[in-house]
Amino acid sequence: MLELIYSYYAGMKKVEYRYYSTGEEITLKCDCKAVYWNGPALENTGVVISQVDETDIYEEVKTWNISIYTKGDTIANTLPQSLLRRLHVIGDNFDLHITNLSLSDEGLYICDRIGHDCFGMQNRYILQNQYKPSIKVNISDNFIVEGETTQLCCTSTSKPKPTSIVLYKEDNELVSTNSRFSLCYKMINVSRNDTGNYTCFSKNEIGNASSEIPLVISYPPVVNIRHSTFTEDSKNMEIQCIAQGEPDRYDFFPWEHRSHFDQHIRYLGARDDGILHLPDVNVLNRYQDTGIYICNVSNGIPDYHGNVFQLDRAYIVSKGPPVFMKKSQIVQYGKEGYQHDLIVYVYSDSNITCSVVSNLYRYSFPHHVRTELILTSANFHGTTITLDGRQVVFSFPKLSRLDFQMYMVTLCNRYGNNSIHVELRRKGMNLRILKLRFISLLPK
Repeated sequence: MLELIYSYYAGMKKVEYRYYSTGEEITLKCDCKAVYWNGPALENTGVVISQVDETDIYEEVKTWNISIYTKGDTIANTLPQSLLRRLHVIGDNFDLHITNLSLSDEGLYICDRIGHDCFGMQNRYILQNQYKPSIKVNISDNFIVEGETTQLCCTSTSKPKPTSIVLYKEDNELVSTNSRFSLCYKMINVSRNDTGNYTCFSKNEIGNASSEIPLVISYPPVVNIRHSTFTEDSKNMEIQCIAQGEPDRYDFFPWEHRSHFDQHIRYLGARDDGILHLPDVNVLNRYQDTGIYICNVSNGIPDYHGNVFQLDRAYIVSKGPPVFMKKSQIVQYGKEGYQHDLIVYVYSDSNITCSVVSNLYRYSFPHHVRTELILTSANFHGTTITLDGRQVVFSFPKLSRLDFQMYMVTLCNRYGNNSIHVELRRKGMNLRILKLRFISLLPK
């Protein structure tokens, strides 16, 4: 009979959520005179149990087990003594009063009522033991790479339901809700700037709670090369490759040394700390260390283009005095009575600041000098490359017999000077083998 009543009245119910603390008492009112009060069914009592569907506080339909608590103003004697002594029927409408509430009193209570305006209607209550929120924050993925999409979700459990849930990054509010037990924040195309601590905060009438989770965005390293200017006097010929990425673990691959015109010169060994110590060479050959140095690093995270290896390059100049090129001829020929250009070829990383032609007696000759930039080739660490060179031209207006002799050509820049011996011979003169001393002549 009771089950038929529930079925008949199913469309005429209205549920009210009531919250209590352990030890309190509560009165559940019936709008008209109560015929039956039904409450949460207790196990192993032998009473008839009925099942009723009703929406819980989480807005989900739940099936509740109930049994008869009262008929009219009489409490059912089938209930256990621990409950009987806490139940009371009060008032003209036979309201249900419960004392010393405990967790076992949670559940659905239904008053089936009679009266002129109440026949076939019910009062429904869901009693819930109230407590402050507990909250969890979850990330959709444990490993997130820059450019991907992820989602942060806050889930709060509380009775009564939360009055608000807020998600913060550091001190900045990102999203909030005041009508649900959870909220989610979708992050599209995440970047390294999204790394940080995220906190979910939830509160209700009882209290509040928060939960924090770190979000780490993985990204490929940003690579920079740190170096100083090298000179002939430098003791520490060191270049450092600095990588900054997430994770902060890197594989450094061999360095590449390339020319100013991007021609490969050599590979140099890698170290775990990214530091390159240039190999020791003769001080006169240190100019060959000039060029582009390329650092190649990976932490396993690809960039937006799918590249796992990240590069940086730096143009490093090993500064020193001018270096005479191999193509500078140590024997040159002129014609008596005619103008003549004595030409030398030189590599210098800075402007030529002085140019002197003198004989073996250190007597300096007046001359017109011009310097022209040229492309030439040279051997850097065993590799022939294209090089920016300088052609220095000393003009003799009119050669006399006395001009045909041995000269010392001296060139200077801000880092020092170098000299080369050049013999000027009369055209048509028989060749003879000369044993000459060269100063800083570029090797093959």
